[in-house]
Amino acid sequence: MTAQVLLVDDSRFAGKMIAKMLADKGVECIHVISAASLFGFKGQPSRLRELHPDAILLDIMMPEMDGMDVLRKLRAMPSLKDTPILMLSASANERNVTQAVHLGADGFLSKPVESDKLISELSRVAGKSPHSKLAETLAVQPKAKDPENADDERFKAGLADLTYLRNILDGDMDMVHELIGVFIEDMPVLLTAIAKAVANQDATALRAAAHRFKGSAGNLGAPLVVELARQLELRGEQGALEDAPAIFDRLKETSQKLGKGLADWLAANPT
Repeated sequence: MTAQVLLVDDSRFAGKMIAKMLADKGVECIHVISAASLFGFKGQPSRLRELHPDAILLDIMMPEMDGMDVLRKLRAMPSLKDTPILMLSASANERNVTQAVHLGADGFLSKPVESDKLISELSRVAGKSPHSKLAETLAVQPKAKDPENADDERFKAGLADLTYLRNILDGDMDMVHELIGVFIEDMPVLLTAIAKAVANQDATALRAAAHRFKGSAGNLGAPLVVELARQLELRGEQGALEDAPAIFDRLKETSQKLGKGLADWLAANPT
């Protein structure tokens, strides 16, 4: 039986990227995008009924249910009480780490996730799992070689520098193209969620929507977009939304430039 890691994260981008990292090591990634799907509410069947993961990767900030609440519920389930759980977050502050450990998390990974750190942490906690397959699988996998020409100018795409994405995917250009396509497809939806939160003066929704957008843009090496999304996330966290509309206008304009640069790069670099 193939070793399995369960990823609970509402980002399609993160799901595909982490699945690729794990597949390269012979590990299957099962991606569940919401707590509703994981536990089976809002009319959805529970995915946990069919899954027996060797480890769980759990994003802290998700819609419907906070990652800490998901962690608390998972640790209350007898079948998962000994399964390793690593928390994922783009803002791993001391309070988050302390709370996660107190609730039973086995470790913390900062987003965007790097392949070497992901595999290292999974290897570290795999021995705690009642299923030994993950430890066995990771023990026999060689370390991936660093891709050549890491600073090649061909990976500059307008406001984005795709070198980081290429590196963490070990030079898999098909996956680079696929993830860029996912980002371009999802970007209007992500921006709409931020715009709605700003219009409604909903600080909680703004924090979550900006956080999600920041995570995806960070993987693409787009610091201007990441910084504007970070500013909106901070406004949501502090409940200070006075200048949020102006920041969002800049984010929207910059994101459109980012999207065009990515689309032009795809057209100029077909697979």
